[in-house]
Amino acid sequence: MTVVWSFFVTMFTIVLEFFTPSDFPVNYLGASIGLYLFFFGVETPDYRNLQLAMSELEEQRCAADEARQRADEANQTKSEFLANMSHEIRTPINAILGMNEMILRESRDKRITGYAHNVDSAGKTLLSIINDILDFSKIEAGKIEIIPANYQLSAVINDVSNMIAFKARKKGLIFDIDVDETLPDNLCGDEVRIRQVMVNILNNAVKYTEHGSIRLSIQGADYEGQEDKITLVITVTDTGMGIRRADLDRLFRKFERVDLDHNKTIEGTGLGLAITQNLVTLMGGGIDVESVYGEGSTFTMKVPQRVVSREPLGDFHEKYNERLKEDVHYRESFKAPKAKILVVDDTELNLQVVETMLKSTMLKLDKALSGADALVLTMSNHYDLILMDQRMPGLDGTQTLFRIRQQAGGLNRATPVICLTADAVVGAKDRYIEKGFTDYLTKPIEGSTLEKMLCTYLPPDKVEKIEISREETEAEKRAEDERSGMLLDIYTSYNGLSYADALHYQNNEDQLLQILHSFYITIDDKASQIESYLRDGDYSTYTTMVHALKSSARILGMNDLSEEARLMEECGDKYMAGDTAAGQLIADSTPKLMSDYRRIKEIFAPVFPEEIKTSADTAEDDSDKEPISGDALNELLSALKEFASILDYDDMGELI
Repeated sequence: MTVVWSFFVTMFTIVLEFFTPSDFPVNYLGASIGLYLFFFGVETPDYRNLQLAMSELEEQRCAADEARQRADEANQTKSEFLANMSHEIRTPINAILGMNEMILRESRDKRITGYAHNVDSAGKTLLSIINDILDFSKIEAGKIEIIPANYQLSAVINDVSNMIAFKARKKGLIFDIDVDETLPDNLCGDEVRIRQVMVNILNNAVKYTEHGSIRLSIQGADYEGQEDKITLVITVTDTGMGIRRADLDRLFRKFERVDLDHNKTIEGTGLGLAITQNLVTLMGGGIDVESVYGEGSTFTMKVPQRVVSREPLGDFHEKYNERLKEDVHYRESFKAPKAKILVVDDTELNLQVVETMLKSTMLKLDKALSGADALVLTMSNHYDLILMDQRMPGLDGTQTLFRIRQQAGGLNRATPVICLTADAVVGAKDRYIEKGFTDYLTKPIEGSTLEKMLCTYLPPDKVEKIEISREETEAEKRAEDERSGMLLDIYTSYNGLSYADALHYQNNEDQLLQILHSFYITIDDKASQIESYLRDGDYSTYTTMVHALKSSARILGMNDLSEEARLMEECGDKYMAGDTAAGQLIADSTPKLMSDYRRIKEIFAPVFPEEIKTSADTAEDDSDKEPISGDALNELLSALKEFASILDYDDMGELI
């Protein structure tokens, strides 16, 4: 209507122009009025609507900015939470893996090192899972890295089976493994991620299966006709509760847990399958699931891997055991007796882990339990390197580093400082280096990684690198295996010797060899002393000596010899109590006791073929040696008490 009226007004004024004086612009006036009506009737409502829309958009922009700010604050809070969580979880894992590494380094007992290998494998798998679960920013940003390296498939399968078999047995489930023995054992891929996805799927199978069985099948398939690659087909089948068809699409979503009515008592975050799918995809593979609700599920993962060698896997249990036999015991990669470092950490156990890991390198090492303690030490001592924990009460690592750099007359203003932290979220390394640290080392600390870091930053003139040839390590291993086999043969070949009893008292073969060696090298001297005390009529000392022989022989599984010594001890006590007949029994029986005692040396001579040096031959100049530490002294004193309790003078002398 507005348009129609404006049209008529305009046309009317144009017609009116013919009836008005020529100098009066009626048409212009009418046209202006008409245009004004048009603008007012048509343009003004749209303009107002536009203004309203713009106002609404501005409000939405402000709301969006506010929401973005809240999201940023929430993300920052999440990052801080993850850093705290990472630190709290990694700190005990650091101690567990650190101490377990010392077991692997120092134990020679195959049973113990087998347990320790399983602890190491499970701990590292746990650590890799924690890394992904805690580091949401890495997952969400798609920054999970796949790091290919050569590995043995048999070792991965064995590690996984060890972890899952225990959990399955605990629930009364049958755990079955079917592995194609023709698969190549030596592959190249991300071993940690392969192990992780297998563990994730198998853990789910155990969690959601109450009765029946779980089956792990690993087969191989050609990869797009490429001879140097293979597709690992990993299938996990369970007889659990299964998954509803309607829930299959939600299965791989983050934080989604399906069928919560039935699964609310089962622990889980809903991240495991999402992480697994992400990792399998990043490795160039895929994952599928088939399930019948109430009957069970089958997960199939196909992951391409490069083939390093076509040598078949065979019996994977046997392969893994062979690999363990070939493992070379830890040897330090360098020695640096002239170098001095400072380790700063508010947890005593972490300090102990680092100190124990580095003891073979002969480094001089000071420890500080706080930033304040570190500042005192750095003012009076020059260090070649400082290992600094970041998260400490009082002064944290960054604050302590800043003060060290600012110390007037400080001796460590230019000393390299390595940040030790359990904070492993994305960007942590760059952040700490920006704060002034020389480098960054995450907890749990691996011994080999720590040694590499030290070699990088310690003064080259103070580091003596140790190169160990494969031939040396193989010869060392062969000699150790030969001695171990020889020891078992001797114990099982002679009556009166019990290998089981010896291990019962010594816990492991390595300790048995050490104690046996101490016993072995003193046989001649002790036998001569016992005979001398008997000749001199010193029955008191004689009785004490055979008592010590009784105890020492017993803890070494020399049961017949221990029993003979016990009878002579009883006779000595009776004789000193006035039983003269006991004295005659001592005189008659001691020669046989000493003969059997000396025969022990003949029996075990093949185990200790090296010539026993005299004290003069082995004397060393101790003038340049470091004083014994308080902890080491306490350990030796405890051992001395143990030997004193059985009056074993010679072993006490050895310890002193």
